[in-house]
Amino acid sequence: MPAHFDGIPGYFALATARRDDRKDPWTPVHEGARVAIVDARDAWFDLTEGTPFVGVSREGILDLKYSEQSEIPYGWDDVPTVMTGFKVPKDLAEQPVWVLPADLPGARDSKAFAPVEKGSGTWQVGPFTVVVTLSGQGGEATVTTAAGGSVVHAWTTPTSADIEPTTASLDDPFALGVPRPLGAFRLPDDTVVLLLRAIIPSGVRVDAVGGKPGAIAQVGRRDLILGSP
Repeated sequence: MPAHFDGIPGYFALATARRDDRKDPWTPVHEGARVAIVDARDAWFDLTEGTPFVGVSREGILDLKYSEQSEIPYGWDDVPTVMTGFKVPKDLAEQPVWVLPADLPGARDSKAFAPVEKGSGTWQVGPFTVVVTLSGQGGEATVTTAAGGSVVHAWTTPTSADIEPTTASLDDPFALGVPRPLGAFRLPDDTVVLLLRAIIPSGVRVDAVGGKPGAIAQVGRRDLILGSP
């Protein structure tokens, strides 16, 4: 299976949660899996059930077992969405999980980082410093790596004919269009990746910034479609 993002090994996934326990609307509910890749476009169907993977989480390294790829209700409208599910013998807090092949050298030495807020619009996420400023109704994030250099991403507030525009706010974690860090990972071979998320009218947009020190760049984007609020 091809990696989700160019130059970054592995797959962006999310820990699942029970429907009534969720704090984040993008957290999937999956009765048969503790970790799920949402809207999986890659061909997992031929993979043998029980194939081992490594999950990189804030709670340490997880021994994942591939479960199934199937359509699972997702989002506000419970739209059937293809998910790749993995089993792990423990419940997890809501968080991103990075999934790596179990035979990838150095996979078990990987590490996950939670965002630590340093002040209004500023976070430290592992080797990344994220500074978010507002421009009109949109947000702009400057990502500085510990190795130096920076990557700037600009957002404008998404609009829809059915949704009233909202005023962007750094104090509102669900403000439309404002980027915020979701988490970061240190992966094998010194590769690092930062996930930034922004609420859009149909759900949440996740941008990945990553690479090796000295060569950090935006490497991809995935939209998690939650439906019409």
